[in-house]
Amino acid sequence: MLFLVIIAALIKIYIPLTPSANLRAEQAALPYDAVEFIQDNRPAGPIFNSYNWGGYLIFRLSSQYPVYIDGRTDLYDDAFIRRYLNVMVAGDNWQQTLDDDGINLILIESDSILAKFLRLKNDDWHELYHDEMATIFSRKISLP
Repeated sequence: MLFLVIIAALIKIYIPLTPSANLRAEQAALPYDAVEFIQDNRPAGPIFNSYNWGGYLIFRLSSQYPVYIDGRTDLYDDAFIRRYLNVMVAGDNWQQTLDDDGINLILIESDSILAKFLRLKNDDWHELYHDEMATIFSRKISLP
């Protein structure tokens, strides 16, 4: 009986650790396809990204696209986080913040306020990629 319990436990542990299981989990919870699009098409950066995906983007894109923000909030001061949040809600002077920071690419949640705003009311950005989870916008005229 102990042998069967050990075998069952090993199977239970092994299945989630397989590469295919990890890939399925990554595709379900993270902007896997959007990152693939960026890697395949190499749009001009720098990138403004969702706070929720910063760590993942460091893992997948760090050599080509340094992240704007990630979960290591101790590295960012309060003023920077407020600026980030202001952009995410398309608040006052959000476009100026992106201009000042030289942002040419935006990767955010498809249902975010900023994504909805950029789709409806902005002539400076166009949508490069969209799926249920993530949307990528690129500046129509890249900043130097």
